[in-house]
Amino acid sequence: MNRPRLGAKIALASALAATCALAACGAPQPVGPAATGLQGAGSLDDVLAAKNGKMPWAMVSVVAHDNDLSGSDYHYTAAARSLAGIPGLYSAMVLDTPGQDGVSVLGFNGQSISNRDKEINSGSAEFVGSFLTWAGRNLPADNRMLVMADHGGGIVRGIMVDDSSGHAGIRIPDLAGVLAEQHAQILTFDACLMQMVEVAYEVRKGADVVVAAESVTYAGSWPYQAVGRAMSGGASPEQTARKIVDAIGPEVYRSTISAVSTAGSEATATALDRLAQAALARMKQDPAFKEALASAIRRGQSYKFNDDPRFALYHGYRDIISTARQIAKLPDPEVSGAAKALEAAAKQMVIRSWRDESTYPESYGIAFYAPVDGTVDLGYARNASLAKDTQWDEFLVALNSRGNFGNPLQKDKYPGAFPRLIYPGR
Repeated sequence: MNRPRLGAKIALASALAATCALAACGAPQPVGPAATGLQGAGSLDDVLAAKNGKMPWAMVSVVAHDNDLSGSDYHYTAAARSLAGIPGLYSAMVLDTPGQDGVSVLGFNGQSISNRDKEINSGSAEFVGSFLTWAGRNLPADNRMLVMADHGGGIVRGIMVDDSSGHAGIRIPDLAGVLAEQHAQILTFDACLMQMVEVAYEVRKGADVVVAAESVTYAGSWPYQAVGRAMSGGASPEQTARKIVDAIGPEVYRSTISAVSTAGSEATATALDRLAQAALARMKQDPAFKEALASAIRRGQSYKFNDDPRFALYHGYRDIISTARQIAKLPDPEVSGAAKALEAAAKQMVIRSWRDESTYPESYGIAFYAPVDGTVDLGYARNASLAKDTQWDEFLVALNSRGNFGNPLQKDKYPGAFPRLIYPGR
């Protein structure tokens, strides 16, 4: 038995109690089996010993369904159990459900265990960081994949909604700060609208690969056992990510899934900056060119799914490759050349991409924020690292300005508005 693994049951209880304190959810409770309600056949030490120490991969999952997605919890419970028996893989899943006592830890190394405690705020970056810390101590592996499953809203609205903790959610810059300290080779979002160049750019120092959807998705549709099997071979992060996309793609309903390299986001940001500068210069020379640019962007693959004004933000999320191709058709050599360079840089980011051809025929694996409806999110301009490091937000403001009246920069009116899409048939 590995001595550092001794007392893993108590370590888990202690970590979750500490997590509760970090999330401001009440005083930590006494630790130990009786106090925490841990359940399971045999000790965690025995299970760790049976796993023979270090594994090629660990999958650490946070399913934050303390909200209207709790109807798909059955899927994640079954997923945790199916993952537990896969060789060469450690897996641990936190499942947060509605109410003040709705947190479970599932599928830990071959057995299902459960911890019922006071409310945890799964919509906080601090909670994710504390769970990653625990996993690093108790799931020894060469590589780690963090899975975040819940509502997603891309670079502007972030991910996770915890209704029992004041509708809390995680902004991408805050998640990036956690990952900078708790590196994950693969960051996976089982959520809507998260595969964006801005997200990859934000987390590039803490994750090597992002697996996510450009489009809306359906909770409970991912085949987690197949994902676990794709990880069990011990391949590199990029090879593993390709296998994961191939496992998920055919199973998703009217959606997309892709894997992108975060390192490539820097070249894409540079290309996006070049396009912004060229477009700003041309619009200054010829104000009529603004409408030609807006029309080209409109023709790019968008992820509009509803006319509800709460979801208007997502009308500006577009596939960057599809949109760059449309801009490249404009009769301006500087703008056209910059758009072609952007397409090439974005293509280099994409490791593997899958799309539902009937719903998103022009999805190529990576999206970006490109609104043409007359508004630009103020939080995006102030908080997104890509916006601060490039002139893309300045270009968006100029593009969406109407004459000399009004400022298109606006605060998000519906910061908690996420698509609600439950797996069909439930």
